[in-house]
Amino acid sequence: MNNPSDNFMKELHDSTFPLGVFRMTSEYGEDRCLLEMIKNPLAKNEIHFGSIQSFDRNKGNGTKVLNWICELADKHQVLLYGSIEPFMRARGNKDYVMPLNKAQLKVWYKKNGFKVKGLKISRKPKEGINENT
Repeated sequence: MNNPSDNFMKELHDSTFPLGVFRMTSEYGEDRCLLEMIKNPLAKNEIHFGSIQSFDRNKGNGTKVLNWICELADKHQVLLYGSIEPFMRARGNKDYVMPLNKAQLKVWYKKNGFKVKGLKISRKPKEGINENT
């Protein structure tokens, strides 16, 4: 495989469920964080980054997943891009945790190395890091 996006998605798939849905689980198998990634069919080095849904806010799970995805993007030299989309959960759910709003997500993505323009986010891979090093 010479296509960076294909290599990224293969490694993501090897670590996750099919179709790029990543699940971080607790020691008891409960979902802690979900993430969706989609390869851009028109570009060989771009991955559409879906939202990260963390079920335990302020535990660092979202940041752990984001850091892992960024390391993987650096390794395969792919651009991550997407939109800021807060998750909503029904307030009737006993495990309801207020999700980050758009302003909070903008700050969080910036803090984690993403360029934020309106509600669009992007992150170029760090240079000098690739799958051959």
